[in-house]
Amino acid sequence: MQKIFISSLLIIAVAFSAMAQDAVDYLVYKGEKTPVKIIEVGSKQIKYRYPGEEAIYSMSKLQVEKVIFASGREEVFDVPVKPVKGLSDANNVYLTYIQDEVDGLLSKGSVFSKAVGVTTLSAINTVNNRATDKLKAEAAMLGANVVFVGNTFTRGNQAGGKNQAGVSTMTSLSGTAFSTDKISLDEVQAMTAGKEFLPFMINKLNRNAWSPNTFNPFYESKKPLEKLTLNGFYVEDGKVMIKTSGVPKTKQQVFEVVNLEADGFITLMHRDSKVIYNYIFIDTDHEFAQAYLKNRAQ
Repeated sequence: MQKIFISSLLIIAVAFSAMAQDAVDYLVYKGEKTPVKIIEVGSKQIKYRYPGEEAIYSMSKLQVEKVIFASGREEVFDVPVKPVKGLSDANNVYLTYIQDEVDGLLSKGSVFSKAVGVTTLSAINTVNNRATDKLKAEAAMLGANVVFVGNTFTRGNQAGGKNQAGVSTMTSLSGTAFSTDKISLDEVQAMTAGKEFLPFMINKLNRNAWSPNTFNPFYESKKPLEKLTLNGFYVEDGKVMIKTSGVPKTKQQVFEVVNLEADGFITLMHRDSKVIYNYIFIDTDHEFAQAYLKNRAQ
């Protein structure tokens, strides 16, 4: 009888052990549930393992919507990061001064901005806001939605004297841009395969300029727009690149793909020292492109 009892306990213990091994937690990111084993939920990072693996991974809480534990309990996070598709979404760029928040995110490169008051009576807050807007615009054009601000500098207005000119307020910001979303080569190839595109918009940001410039070929180009076939994509440092010719208003042939939209828009980016260019193309099947081609044919 005692042997039977001990055997029963062993069977129950093995069963509970198997249940514990099979139990999984879930990371919910971009609306999708990923089965994992949560190791730790920290203040800025979540550490986890994939089922059946021993390696420990970490993810910034900026990316995670919630964690669903095997017990059924859910921990929901207030995600401050929003999608940024381009310059028009620059206000959505999230600025952080905490290094841990960007660990594990895809780096998109360094960013810098500077704004100077027009006169020695310029308001410091106005100049600060302009510097912030320029930093966000640069990040957005790089395809980023998060910026880790590493350095800030602000100088107040300095009144001049009898033989000395005054100096107006100035703010400079610098840091690194990051993206919580990673564009895959498969996504790009699936969207562009067998398609033709027209140049839709060109955005240019010069760090020394007051604000970005925009050129819309659809309405401003005096010459008929030429269709372009986008191919020759490859991956470099985790970024999808394209080597192509025929992009208007540039001799550059290598670009980074920084945005894809399901309705047929694709954005290519080129950075030349202090100047960033976004070339936005539209699928010729899109209604805007169809209307343009119809008018041109008349």
